[in-house]
Amino acid sequence: MGSLPPWPVVEELLLKLVLPAFGTSAALFLLVCFVTRSVALRTMGGAAALAAGLAAGNYGHELLTWWPLDAEAFPQGSADASAVPWWQVARGYAALLPATVLALCGGAAAAVLSPRTHGSMGLAIRLLTALGCALWLSEVFPPWSLPVTIAVVFVAVSLSWEAVLQVKRIGTGRIALPVIAVIWGGTAATVLVFAHSAKFSDLAALLTAALFGVCLIAMIWNHSSGVFFAAPSVFFPALMLGGAVNTFSEVPPLAFGLVAFAPCLLWLVHLPRIRRWPLRFQAVAAIIAVTIPCVAALVLTMRAESLYFEAE
Repeated sequence: MGSLPPWPVVEELLLKLVLPAFGTSAALFLLVCFVTRSVALRTMGGAAALAAGLAAGNYGHELLTWWPLDAEAFPQGSADASAVPWWQVARGYAALLPATVLALCGGAAAAVLSPRTHGSMGLAIRLLTALGCALWLSEVFPPWSLPVTIAVVFVAVSLSWEAVLQVKRIGTGRIALPVIAVIWGGTAATVLVFAHSAKFSDLAALLTAALFGVCLIAMIWNHSSGVFFAAPSVFFPALMLGGAVNTFSEVPPLAFGLVAFAPCLLWLVHLPRIRRWPLRFQAVAAIIAVTIPCVAALVLTMRAESLYFEAE
C-alpha cells in the first residue's frame, strides 16, 4: 500500500538541501539589493545568488558534480580528469548544474545588454543560450532520434523562457512568478518521486528552493524575477527528459512532457479578453495557466504509480 515519506527522510531533505539552497540564494540577493540600486547589478547579483543557492544545496546533498566527466572517456588505469578531452564531457542530466549556470549568464547578459528585454540582441542571446543548453543536455528519447530530441528540448526551453518574460513585461509577474516557481518545481519533484527517482526529485526540489529564494526577495524589493527563470526554463525540461529516459516506472511520457512545457500556456494570458482584465486577475490567470498542465501531469502520474516507503 502507498505511504508518505518517513519524517527522517523529509527532515534530511529540508536541512541538507531545501534550507541551504533557499537561505543562500535569498540572503545573497538581499545583500545585493541592499548594496546597490542598479538594475543591471541586481540582475547579475541575483543570477549569482541563484547559482550560489544551487551550489549550497547540492553540496549538502551531493546530487551532482559541477563538471561531470564521462567515466568511459578516461584512459585505462587513469584517474586524472585532465586526461579527458573537453569534447567528451558528459551530456544529459549529469550536466544540469553547469548548464543552468550557463543559462543564468545568458539570461543576465540578455537583460543587461537589452534593457527592455525585447530587442533583437536580447532575443538572439536567449535563443543561442537555449540552443547551446539543448545541445548539451539532450539525450536520445526513444523512439526519437537525437536531433529530434534536441529540437523538442530547444522548443520547450525557448517557448517557456519567452512566455515568462512576456508575463513579466505586462506587469503580472511580480506576484505570479514566485507562485509559478513553486507550482512548476513542486510538480516536477512529485512526478519524479512517483517515477521512483529520489535523486531526480531532489534535483527539482533543489532548483525550486533556490529559485523561490531569489523570487521572494525580488518581489519584496520590486525587482523583476523574470530574468531568473532562465534557470528553470533550461533545468526542468532537461530534468524531465532525463526522468523519462532514465527512470523505470509506469509514469507515462505525457506526464513528463506536460511538466516540461507547462509555462508555455502562459501565452494564453495575452489573449485580448484577458489583457483587458485588471492586473491582479491577469496574475491569477497566469498562475492557473501553469497549474492546469501541472495538475494533469499529477493525475496521470498518480493513476499510474504509487509511493511505497518501508516502515522504520
